[in-house]
Amino acid sequence: MGIAETTGYEYAVAQEPLIPAEGGGDRGFVLEQKHSLLVVVLDVLGHGEKASRLASECETFLRQRPAEDPCLILQALHEHIRKSRGAAVTAASVDRESGNTSYAAVGNICARLFGVHHKRLVNQDGVVGYRMPTVRSRTFTLSRGGVFLVYTDGIREHFHEDDYPGMRDDKIQVVADEIMRRFGKGTDDACCCVLRRQK
Repeated sequence: MGIAETTGYEYAVAQEPLIPAEGGGDRGFVLEQKHSLLVVVLDVLGHGEKASRLASECETFLRQRPAEDPCLILQALHEHIRKSRGAAVTAASVDRESGNTSYAAVGNICARLFGVHHKRLVNQDGVVGYRMPTVRSRTFTLSRGGVFLVYTDGIREHFHEDDYPGMRDDKIQVVADEIMRRFGKGTDDACCCVLRRQK
């Protein structure tokens, strides 16, 4: 679900709740802004209906208040859901022209780069809405043909591009769905967001 193409980039999201009838607390989306793309993936603690409601609240809040600074995004969300069960959240702002990206991540969401450089991005310990650290942004450049992959802990943390050679060439929704199919644990809500810069 959630496939789109924009000038120079394509992206897709796959989400799979542990209990489909109750919805899930893992959510991912991409907001297209004038000069950038905002990538957000969140994992509300727990699963089921309560987690799903909080995830929807977080998504609605962020969609209505887009900002290009990931640190401000996480801080605003923390204030909005303070004293809730909380969530792990990663937000990244990608400059459309250069691929230069600023990101901030709190909690156990995995963010990785595949392409010219393979890299796992650093996140900070904490829980947005409950135990928030001083958020620090970090930067990287998404090169042409590169893949920026963000996924929750319902997906196996460690896998290599060789485990899925089509990651950089398959249709973008196929990539998101295949990562879920190949590496999903099946024991928790799961979400995968894939952003690929065109060659």
